[in-house]
Amino acid sequence: MIINNTTDMPMPLVRIALRHALDCLPDKGAGIELESVTIRNKMEGKVSGQWGWYKPQSKQIVVIVPREMPHGYKIHLKHARQYLTINTRVEFLIAVVAHEMKHAHQWQVMKTWTVDTRSNRWYRERDAEQYESDTTIQWMNMIQKVASSS
Repeated sequence: MIINNTTDMPMPLVRIALRHALDCLPDKGAGIELESVTIRNKMEGKVSGQWGWYKPQSKQIVVIVPREMPHGYKIHLKHARQYLTINTRVEFLIAVVAHEMKHAHQWQVMKTWTVDTRSNRWYRERDAEQYESDTTIQWMNMIQKVASSS
């Protein structure tokens, strides 16, 4: 997998974040083929709007990260019926890339795109949002544990 990172986030941290999102999938993401993950900055001053997408034909994930993350930014996960509070750009990256990796898993492993009904789309999105939340919270807990043991 090629990682295209045009943000100022350090590459080693980006790799760790991507690995975390992949490792939280069933069988640590076995069966998912990704050609590339592209991480870019959003326009100056922007946080809301389109954050990422999975392109199944090219097996590519694109994530757009805000240049500055307001502390305590709440993401509304409407299909999962919950809010996720994000404090850092890395947490934001993990949340969005986890969401898109879940879509890759749904497409390539679970084959849930073979039946494309309105209710099936809703369940796929709910599943991706729940994975986004769970994976980000696991990351936050891991960081807090490491920080408190130092």
